Amino acid sequence: MMKTSFFVGLLAVCLACGSGKTVLKGHIENYNGETVSIVPIDDYDSRDTLQVDASGNFVYAPANEESQEYVLSVHGFTPYNNCIYLGTGDQVEVNFVLSPDKTMKVQFAGDRVAENEYLQAFDAFQNSRMGYDQDMLALPFAAYKAKFDEKEQELQALLDKVADS
Repeated sequence: MMKTSFFVGLLAVCLACGSGKTVLKGHIENYNGETVSIVPIDDYDSRDTLQVDASGNFVYAPANEESQEYVLSVHGFTPYNNCIYLGTGDQVEVNFVLSPDKTMKVQFAGDRVAENEYLQAFDAFQNSRMGYDQDMLALPFAAYKAKFDEKEQELQALLDKVADS
């Protein structure tokens, strides 16, 4: 039954891919049954739980074909909210590597790699609370500003890779 469901789902995804549908495919390394959620960033009432197979694979084809930013999360792991952008007709791949310390690494492939890497870095910066760190607060202003300037340059380099499409 499980194999049949998987193959029916895979067939549906293949048909969707061929017709220009927006599809997010993913894999979770070290998957142990964690809940994976996706929600449009501007409609938290539309939260969806993704079906992940025993090998850690999942597929998501949004009902709304419009370009949209989503929050994708693996329950119990940080970063808690991974923003991901899906454009109309995009084929995006994401790979999560779960670690025993409850952190995860995220890698993107397919369409929108530059956009998604930028969103990931920007979210990590926002969630770092860098400006509130006690070591940062102890720095003289010039050194404090230099740290922020360095981070801004890193983010700008990622943003410069994003095409205007």
